[in-house]
Amino acid sequence: METVVVTGARHQLVLRVLPGFGDPLLLAVALERERANLALVLRHLDVFPAREAA
Repeated sequence: METVVVTGARHQLVLRVLPGFGDPLLLAVALERERANLALVLRHLDVFPAREAA
């Protein structure tokens, strides 16, 4: 699983490839830098695939 974070002056864009049973899913999340906690978002994205696989 790979994650790409693109940081701009006002926004952050997080791209994550989620493996699935068929084709992988590309998840894109746009965040406002002043209002979002990037570390918390990345931690939740790490938990999401594990929960879906269970």
